[in-house]
Amino acid sequence: MLLLPLLQDATPDTFGYLLFGYAIFLGLPALYLISWFLRRRNLERDLETIETLAQEDADKAEKPVARAAAMPPADKSQRADKPSRS
Repeated sequence: MLLLPLLQDATPDTFGYLLFGYAIFLGLPALYLISWFLRRRNLERDLETIETLAQEDADKAEKPVARAAAMPPADKSQRADKPSRS
């Protein structure tokens, strides 16, 4: 009769481990999706910034060309680096 109580031990309470396991298996994909969303948003912001900078560079590049076209051609008979002989 001494062995009978040893064989009838109660099942250990592992409900906490079950909840922890579900939290891990559901939490990791949730963290991945949040990370993906944040990286995607930052990538779109970076792309907008790059496009804005490229447009500003293109606008700056067009302005000197327009001014140069409006200027009269330079007189090549006198050069600033060589003194003229008189």
